[in-house]
Amino acid sequence: MNDLRTTDRRNQALAWGAIFIAVGAVNLIPGAPRGAGLLAIGAILLGLNLTRFRGGIPMNGISLALGAACFLVGGFELLRPSLGFRVELPFFPTLLIALGAVCVARGLTTRAHPAPDRP
Repeated sequence: MNDLRTTDRRNQALAWGAIFIAVGAVNLIPGAPRGAGLLAIGAILLGLNLTRFRGGIPMNGISLALGAACFLVGGFELLRPSLGFRVELPFFPTLLIALGAVCVARGLTTRAHPAPDRP
């Protein structure tokens, strides 16, 4: 169990480092397409959860939802000019609603542990 925790912490550190590098690199590129940073963040977070899944480590619902949201919104932003239509959803409030829904769903599906008997 301790080895899995150590592996997960190492993978999390690698993912955060990759996120910072990707966001910095996208911001340094003049004329970088809108959505490239979000797409990169989403891909990294989804990759982290795939690594967890393949390693027998439980996936994190928040980072999974955040990764999926970033990946979808970033991909949509990149493809939007070729799609020919425009949908404006404020990203941050929509993200907060999605993350809140994941938290509520997790709370509703998690079984409560019985309280220990006290002498």
